[in-house]
Amino acid sequence: MTSLKLAGLMCSRLCHDLAGPIGALQNGIELMAEDDDPDLQAQAMDLVAMASDQAGRKLRFYRLVFGAGLAGGEDLPSEECRAALAGLLDGGRIQLDWSLSDGVWPRQLGRLVLALTLIASQGMPRGGRLAVAPGDGQATEPGGVAVTCAGEGAALDQGAAGFLSGERALDDAATPGDAVACLAYELSGETARPVTIEAADGGFRLRL
Repeated sequence: MTSLKLAGLMCSRLCHDLAGPIGALQNGIELMAEDDDPDLQAQAMDLVAMASDQAGRKLRFYRLVFGAGLAGGEDLPSEECRAALAGLLDGGRIQLDWSLSDGVWPRQLGRLVLALTLIASQGMPRGGRLAVAPGDGQATEPGGVAVTCAGEGAALDQGAAGFLSGERALDDAATPGDAVACLAYELSGETARPVTIEAADGGFRLRL
C-alpha cells in the first residue's frame, strides 16, 4: 500500500464529508447578506449554527482518526475518543453504547478503535445500536475491544471487509469510501492487532 495513494483517498474522504456542512454554512451566510426579513434572518442563523456545529463535531472526530499527531503526545484518552464518537453520531439514528472504562490508550490503538467504529456506523443505513465494549474482559485495553452493530439492514460493506481482512489490496479501484478501511488495516498491522469480522444478532461485530 503506497502512503501517497492512501493519503489521497483520506483527503478526498475528508473533503466529501465536510462539503455538506460547509455548503450549508455558506448558504446561511448568503441568505443573511441578501435578505433583511427578520424571520429569514433567524432561519439563516439557525442554519449557520447547525452547520458550524456539525462541521466542528466531524473535524474533532477526524482529527483523532486521521491526524498524524496530537498536542498531548502519543497517548490517547479513551474518554476523548468516546466524546468525539458521541459528537459524530449526535442527532442521527445510531444509538451509542460505550461501556469501556476511562483510561489512556496508545494512540495508534485508539485510532484503530475509532476507525472501526466509523466503519461500523457506515454499515447501519437505517440506524440502530452501536456498542463499543470490552472484547476480552480488559475494559481499559483497546486490544480487547468489540464493536457490535445491530439494526435493520445492518451489514458490513464487502469492500471494507476485504481491506480489513487483507484479502483486498489498495489499487486503482479503491475509492475515498475505502479510505477508513485501508487506514484501519494499516493500523492493525502496525499495532499487531488483527481485526476479526463476526456475525452478530441483527448485524455484525468487529473485534480486536
